[in-house]
Amino acid sequence: MGVHCIAHKQALATKDGFATHPHIFAFVDKVANKIYSWLGKSSKRHEELWKIMHEYDMLDTRALHIHSIRWLSRGQVTERLVQFMPAILHQWEHGEKRWYKSITIFVVQLMIHFLAGVLNELNKLNMEFHRHDMDFTIISALLDFTIEKLK
Repeated sequence: MGVHCIAHKQALATKDGFATHPHIFAFVDKVANKIYSWLGKSSKRHEELWKIMHEYDMLDTRALHIHSIRWLSRGQVTERLVQFMPAILHQWEHGEKRWYKSITIFVVQLMIHFLAGVLNELNKLNMEFHRHDMDFTIISALLDFTIEKLK
């Protein structure tokens, strides 16, 4: 029970991090949701994206939707976003010029990649906290290790 509480608090703290810079994080969420809905509305777009991903030698990866009630969701969405960003940029350069212009701003790309890295590490920590065979004696070391990786 105590470990779940730690994991839940860590997930809430991560969510609070998004609340402290709402304009930046809201835009990253908006981009992720735009890609999800944009691909979901057209099988032709998805097929075109798949072809581009094949040209880039990327795995066929589906866009994910952010679920605010699931603690792993935002991390998985931003990681996936980074994975197929080159293919999305290639496709949007001609088809979604307004979005292409917005998403190629350096700060936007920096935040997407930064968040993917940070949330990846926090998701790993949360997964450790939720293991059934969790060794309670290593919690402090796990926290220290994660903090060092984020520095």
